[in-house]
Amino acid sequence: MVGKLREWKFDVANTAHHVFYLPGLNPVPFDSTAFVGSVQKIVQQTINIFGKPAYDRYVFMFSDDAYGGLEHPNSVTLGGPSKELAENPHSHAREIGHEFFHTWNLMRFKPIEYRRLDYRVQPPVSGLWFSEGLSIFYSDLMMRRAGFIMREPTRIAHLEGILASYANNPGHDRFSAEQASRTAYNSEPGALGNYSLSSHQMGEVIGAMLDFIVRDATDGARNMDDVMRLMDERHATRGFTGTDIERVVNDVCKCSVKNFFDQHVRGGSRIDPNRYLQAFGLRAVTTHAQVKQPNGEVERDWRIRAFQPSAQDTLRLLLFNPESIWARAGLNTNDRVLSVNGVAVKTWPEFRTQIAAVPLGGVARIEVVRASGRSIVDVMVTGYERSTVRIEEVPGATARQLRLREQWVEGR
Repeated sequence: MVGKLREWKFDVANTAHHVFYLPGLNPVPFDSTAFVGSVQKIVQQTINIFGKPAYDRYVFMFSDDAYGGLEHPNSVTLGGPSKELAENPHSHAREIGHEFFHTWNLMRFKPIEYRRLDYRVQPPVSGLWFSEGLSIFYSDLMMRRAGFIMREPTRIAHLEGILASYANNPGHDRFSAEQASRTAYNSEPGALGNYSLSSHQMGEVIGAMLDFIVRDATDGARNMDDVMRLMDERHATRGFTGTDIERVVNDVCKCSVKNFFDQHVRGGSRIDPNRYLQAFGLRAVTTHAQVKQPNGEVERDWRIRAFQPSAQDTLRLLLFNPESIWARAGLNTNDRVLSVNGVAVKTWPEFRTQIAAVPLGGVARIEVVRASGRSIVDVMVTGYERSTVRIEEVPGATARQLRLREQWVEGR
């Protein structure tokens, strides 16, 4: 990163941490003390988990006119628009926590398929659900431990959100976390047919359930922190497999999680959260309702996208839910689109404009080309339902259930 940089420094565990910031073309002043303070809190909470830094010196590199992040063994590059930091100096804390946690969970102990510095295309990685999903799990937990004001005010509210997202994806009845991981990067659209899965999301849900299992089996004496520490101890110098993760969890909880891994990590069986919530005197209640716009009108089913692989190629469909009106009508991912209701479309905005012009209850006539030839598929445009999850306290919870619940809610 080259330019006129702003720089701050703080020490955690007697180790120097530098924060560099590259202002953009039109920088907006922000509270740098609060911003750097949020970075320091995240560092402290992470080191609290692992006991000591995994480096001699660490560098955070932020760029004003950028988004996203990329982890490295002793540094991280992140976007941090000054306009957003001016509105909230902690606005990027969650992403900072995610990428910084990768210093251990991906950089230090990593899936066995990961190679050292290499310019070849990365092979499919079956353990990405752990490296990404558990880092997301911890980015939320560390912010709560550090006392940040959260959009989801409680761990229960956050769990409701991720379980709802999980419930709304039919792919969880079909594909395993390892399958989702292997197709996360460097795979062609349609690798899972008309399904789309996030190894990140699946990993966060699996991590939450494993945390419940460990806490229950050890009567609250241990949690996922202990799993992470043992992963670091055993696999900092060699890659891990899904079986290695299973062994570590087994050894931490002094129980067997083989069935869990067989069903949900290696197998494509949907997780029933109530199986694990019951030990905490909690239960998840799922309801379904039609999706509506803020003004109360029914939202049309937009569970479809279109993409153009190259400037020379035709527009192709991308479906990610086989329960959508588009998939049920007979459309498929990678169908080549020629027109919508007789109007030629060559880009996603053109496709979307023509679909938006069809009223609810109307028909979108989509002309496509596939291996079998040219076809016209009529799709009746309607709304769709979405699941919502609410976590309730079970009446008459025992003293043990209440104690375990309190520890979990407080993030201890």
